[in-house]
Amino acid sequence: MSATSTRTSKGGIWTLVLRPDSSTLPPYTGALAVEAARLAEFISPALAAYLLQPAATRYGRRLIAADPAKQSRLANHDARLRLMHWAEVISSAGIDAVFLNEFANAHALYPDFDLRPMGNLDAVVAEHSVRPLIRLLGGHGFRAADGADTDVVSLTANDASTTIDVRLGLFAGMPGASHSGEAVVAASRTIEIDGTNFRVPCLEHTLLLAVATAAKARFGRLCVREVLDAAMLLRPSAKLDWPAIREVAAASRLGKPLRTLLALLVELGLGADGLPSDLIRAPRWPARKDFRRVVGGYRELFQAAGVPSRA
Repeated sequence: MSATSTRTSKGGIWTLVLRPDSSTLPPYTGALAVEAARLAEFISPALAAYLLQPAATRYGRRLIAADPAKQSRLANHDARLRLMHWAEVISSAGIDAVFLNEFANAHALYPDFDLRPMGNLDAVVAEHSVRPLIRLLGGHGFRAADGADTDVVSLTANDASTTIDVRLGLFAGMPGASHSGEAVVAASRTIEIDGTNFRVPCLEHTLLLAVATAAKARFGRLCVREVLDAAMLLRPSAKLDWPAIREVAAASRLGKPLRTLLALLVELGLGADGLPSDLIRAPRWPARKDFRRVVGGYRELFQAAGVPSRA
């Protein structure tokens, strides 16, 4: 057939990512290949290759080239080991720190720790542990970086390659939301990584932090990785305490962002099994117009106009 300019199906690349075992997949087209390549640019080739592997197997062809995926995974591995060293220093000192975001999600949500890119190390501590942690890191050459947030202390290593953000609460640095460090520590869980135990947030706090991050970014492209982290967490095997999630969300003014994120994921193709029906219902007017704009933006996020594909 001759080349034509087409779009992939309604969900596009999201169908492949969020419903890897779906009985129906969009046809393989040039446009779909472009979407896969752009997804890799946003979230890293290693993570994109993992998320698209089930679809690649069924298509009988790679969606992400092997070499970029391998190089990306090696870069993620190096960054992970660097951050894990400092997480070990903190944990070995007897400080009850809960490690958040990239570090926690890479180790707790994905089968291969080196799939998820990492940047800074984020740690939540109870208020009484803040000064001991800062003194500890100061003894290792970390110095306070400039910052306007009073509930986040950013410390940078002498070589400027590592930044550790010490947070006083789960939503530190996010106006209007609050949940104390003491509460985060009390609800945290312990995971073992290479023989060392680390504290990470409970699943409920992990989801709510993704919600808060997405809301802060107005559900734009800057939070795509967090949206995918939430999708990984919400797969059918996850058992979440929804009453606890609702309680913290209500207290932190995150009720609407929580509904927005869950409804967005379902609209993009995530299965609704196990999710509360009232939390995945698309908002009514007038918020519905804004919600449809968010959904449309995500569906178009990895597309490129005028991409030729072969039917």
